[in-house]
Amino acid sequence: TGNAELNVRVSPCKSDEYRLLIVECSDVTSQYLRVNQLKEYVKKLSDLNKELREKEKEIARLAYYDKLTGVANRTLFYNVAEKFLNNARREQSKLGLMFVDMDNFKIINDTYGHKMGDQVLKETAHILTKSVRANDMVARYGGDEFVILLPGLKEYSHYQHIIDRLIEAMNRVQIDELPMKVALSIGVSFFPEDGNTVDELITKADRAMYKAKSYGGNMCVPYTDEALEPEEHLFPNVSLTD
Repeated sequence: TGNAELNVRVSPCKSDEYRLLIVECSDVTSQYLRVNQLKEYVKKLSDLNKELREKEKEIARLAYYDKLTGVANRTLFYNVAEKFLNNARREQSKLGLMFVDMDNFKIINDTYGHKMGDQVLKETAHILTKSVRANDMVARYGGDEFVILLPGLKEYSHYQHIIDRLIEAMNRVQIDELPMKVALSIGVSFFPEDGNTVDELITKADRAMYKAKSYGGNMCVPYTDEALEPEEHLFPNVSLTD
């Protein structure tokens, strides 16, 4: 009854008195079904493993990267900063740290809304990432603050190359419906000159950044124990248009 696939085996058998053929028949349909089911199970398991790996990547991304801008978050920054600092100690090289704060970001948020503020943050993160070297690291420190790690500097003045690229990139920025340019205040500190720990370098760079703001913002200032003077104007002074 029904359709079935048979496995037939014929075996000759001889004796002095008889010549026989032994025919054995077995239904292999169920065996094929089990094999096909097993293949389906393997495929489903493979798909589930792939989905699990994708979810693990997403969890890692959420744990170590800023959801809005896509750059590293503070947790990943500290992990990488410690590694960079240990390498600098071992190789007796220089490590730079830039503390970046957006000028007038509160005005942008209050005047044009948080959606525009988010767009400005994303564009700024993109520009910072494109302006640094391949082995540098950009991270969102919090709010409108970013930090940049500059490992393997041969001279303290070499960070100026980053500033030059940043100037060029920022001058090309044009955000729709925002009638003002995005400007940055940046403070810079260096290992080993300004500190031996990540927190010391952040503190010194943060102080230099606030000194840049005290000069009117829109500039980069390296940390020094002496009276700080503005070193580099990044962009023309900007203000809200009527």
